[in-house]
Amino acid sequence: MISSGILILFLAVGQSPQAKTESKASHLATKIARSKINGPVLNDSNYQPHKSGHALLKECLEAIKKRWLPMEYQKSRAVELNMDMNLNVRPPRETGLTERMELDISVEGVAMPNEQYKLKVNGKIGEIDLIKSRTRRMTVYHTGNSFSDQPLPRNDNANINNYRSYALRHLGQMSDVLLNKGGYRIKYLGSGNYQGQLIDRIGLSKASSRKGKRKTQKAPVPMNRIWTFWQTGQYEVWIYQGSKLPAAVFYANPDDHIYANFTIDYNQSFLPDLFVLQNNSTGFEGRTEIRLHYTRKGLLELVSFEFHTSDGHQMHFNASLRFLQEAEDGLISGIPPFGYQKINQDHLKLLLMTQTAGNLLNLKQHGLKLKNFKF
Repeated sequence: MISSGILILFLAVGQSPQAKTESKASHLATKIARSKINGPVLNDSNYQPHKSGHALLKECLEAIKKRWLPMEYQKSRAVELNMDMNLNVRPPRETGLTERMELDISVEGVAMPNEQYKLKVNGKIGEIDLIKSRTRRMTVYHTGNSFSDQPLPRNDNANINNYRSYALRHLGQMSDVLLNKGGYRIKYLGSGNYQGQLIDRIGLSKASSRKGKRKTQKAPVPMNRIWTFWQTGQYEVWIYQGSKLPAAVFYANPDDHIYANFTIDYNQSFLPDLFVLQNNSTGFEGRTEIRLHYTRKGLLELVSFEFHTSDGHQMHFNASLRFLQEAEDGLISGIPPFGYQKINQDHLKLLLMTQTAGNLLNLKQHGLKLKNFKF
């Protein structure tokens, strides 16, 4: 990756500004090419030098705010959730098991825009209550054991009382990081025709110093980066010229060997009703479809998720949502009647993981001691 960057820099010396722009776009295209496998196809490609990637992204984010977040969400003070999930996978080699593992889980509960929630999980993993109140995050097992995190720090969303404000806050934070903080480089890459509609292509990459370069990893993504890897790498976004909404996104992260693309379909109200994710990462090839259904007022009411991999793993779930205009005081209580044990957040997560894994695979019977695992 570093040597490729040096080569591009060497070739760019002495070129005109337009040639330099084309070289950068070509370099991004090389990195992103693998992510486009089994993805959408662009026709009639062309380049319009007067267009700005920064302006196109700003228009896209404004269109998402306008189209995806109808005013009805401003009346939503809480949401009831019911979900049924089925997981069918091959067990890890370390367990010595050969039969496929099938798991059915049901989840029901309520959540609020200030990030409080109370969920009851039921299935082969056991019965577990997951609770986050104003002051604590708790895990309660129906074996009589309860554990709580230390008192939570200040919640930045504590005063948010509706889901539109919640979504706008996070969208605004993302917009500020992408457009104003200077941490991401945004380029216009070209235009074209996608499924009969004109689109513009922009590229995004996180700016990094030369001192911060790290060697390519051959190992999987480290646990401490499992939820943050998407902040690095290269993106290419296709944006409809008419609606200004995103049509497709391509992601390439050579350092962590992650390559993927996803496309977005819309209904007549310009609400997204189908996301298709294609993972092209070696050893993790697979396809995910997420279908969304809405009420007449544009509120999300049903989510259908299907996941298939080349290794034969399968997962699907259906979740129904009902947004409530009123949220009673004390709707979410974090104190079980039989008390709890105080532990820190890392131990709380580890307890949940070991409880789940233990019930699923009976790992202790196969010589694996979960207490020796470190994260």
